Amino acid sequence: MSLNLKNKIKILSDFRSNLEMFSLTNKHIQIIKKKFPNINFEFVNFESPKANYNCKIYWGTKINNEIFKRCKNLSWIQFGSVGVDKLDYSKINLKEIKVTNSKGINSNAVLNLLIIFLFDTSKKILLAPKKLNRNLYEKYFKNTKDLNDQKISVLGYGNIAQELRKFSKNYNLDITYFSRRILKNKDILKQNFFKKDVKKFDTIINLLEFNRKNQNYFDKEIFARMKSDVNLILLGRLRTINLLELYDFLKKNKKSTCYIDPITDQSNVKILKKILKLKNVYFTPHIGGYFREYWKYQLKIFCTNLKLFLNGKKMKNLVPTKKLIYENKKS
Repeated sequence: MSLNLKNKIKILSDFRSNLEMFSLTNKHIQIIKKKFPNINFEFVNFESPKANYNCKIYWGTKINNEIFKRCKNLSWIQFGSVGVDKLDYSKINLKEIKVTNSKGINSNAVLNLLIIFLFDTSKKILLAPKKLNRNLYEKYFKNTKDLNDQKISVLGYGNIAQELRKFSKNYNLDITYFSRRILKNKDILKQNFFKKDVKKFDTIINLLEFNRKNQNYFDKEIFARMKSDVNLILLGRLRTINLLELYDFLKKNKKSTCYIDPITDQSNVKILKKILKLKNVYFTPHIGGYFREYWKYQLKIFCTNLKLFLNGKKMKNLVPTKKLIYENKKS
């Protein structure tokens, strides 16, 4: 059943920031209002939120359970990113709220960062100081292995892994993919086999999504089976890694190298600070999804879904909330 398009519809958003990637400008708003003149915007201030927000739609990346409780009459949440693991979906599902994300729009951006990290495993330039001469480079060179001679594993077979697979065919790389999903591709192994095979790999790429099954998947048991000079490229959700046990592994195995693009929150800030101080760790400040054309594609997916929402039709990139609840209970 479609909504009355003559009524004003309020959108609550957290897209207000000094960061270009997360700032919904007046220009963007005017583009939306030209297509949907009955839309009003309000922006949430997380430091001093209102007691209640009377909004129909939430659009952003930072909504949490506390803000969700304050949103009255909410019908749809559109995430401006892929990750949607900040909410209690039992409550979302109870209120029959639709949840969509921006799956796919920044896959190539993350792939670009992944490729930089992957190629650096054969050179280790990123870890080296800026003022580098050949004699100094020798100590980094000892800990390299040509990319074509490496055995590489990828955990998680979503959009980014699929794009990596296409890209890597031109370089004849030895990559094994692991997934929890049942896929038709015979060369993509079930994730269960990774623990048995982990000793084989020179480079391990984590692209795992977060769910209860994947929580702390990279733990002490798996780290103990890895090569002491393994390259870890960690671009999956951080909650798939036991960060304390990652720190212990990297501190003990100084020939290993870790490339990471982390996002910090109150739960991990202390241990992440310790990890990022290690000399065998190279990190970027959660920029994997950054790309210049973000708002072009974000506006497109939002406006497409907004039109579908207003007309009571099925939206794109719907998140299967019932499935998430079932998986969490089962695990």
